[in-house]
Amino acid sequence: MSSPVAVEDLHLAYGERPVLAGVTLEVEEGEVALVLGGSGSGKSSLLKAILGLERHQRGQVRLFGQDPTALPEEEAAQLRRRLGVVFQQGALFSSLSVAENVALPLQMHTALDPAGTAQLAAGLLELVGLGPAAALLPAQLSGGMRKRAALARALALGPELLCCDEPGAGLDPAAGAQVDQLLLQLNRRLGTTLLVVTHHLPTIERLAGRLHLLEGGRVVFSGTLAQARHSGPAGVAAFLGP
Repeated sequence: MSSPVAVEDLHLAYGERPVLAGVTLEVEEGEVALVLGGSGSGKSSLLKAILGLERHQRGQVRLFGQDPTALPEEEAAQLRRRLGVVFQQGALFSSLSVAENVALPLQMHTALDPAGTAQLAAGLLELVGLGPAAALLPAQLSGGMRKRAALARALALGPELLCCDEPGAGLDPAAGAQVDQLLLQLNRRLGTTLLVVTHHLPTIERLAGRLHLLEGGRVVFSGTLAQARHSGPAGVAAFLGP
């Protein structure tokens, strides 16, 4: 079976400024893959290129064995619906309730009737511990609650691959740990493949997946946390700390 994500020799620049300079990595089915790097290392740009939100100048991104840019528009859209995305700020629609935000992908991409849509959205909110908050607006939620609502929405279409950009950003330690535990439950109970962009050490330690460290627009290390600390390059150990 093809890997959910395969990136090969990816180059991306903004004008004259290179950001990715030959990134190659692969995310296996069912694994937790963590893309790490300091500010400006290119990790968020890599995620955007994988999602098709940024156009790369050279190299290839394959999702489930296919290059979306080589497919007709409708086929590429169907391929990308196999992915769920949790953006750093949640990207919830401020004028919609939490339940309406979660229901939106179901309304757009399924033939469920309103009752079925509402039932599934309610179940997803229960899954992330937000059942009592269904009628609230995003502005009425804490940061951790917004992240969990965004996670519920990302799960609406049953994605095989879930991509998260800095899931712990801006959260207090307890809320960050709660989001990380939800991600682990999805991976362990449902087999959802996780691709997580982060620089947050507690998240790295809790998710304990395969690390891909970006530096200078390239992957300079791939391996486990233990390997990174005990046998990785000096720059990896410095990034992770003691």
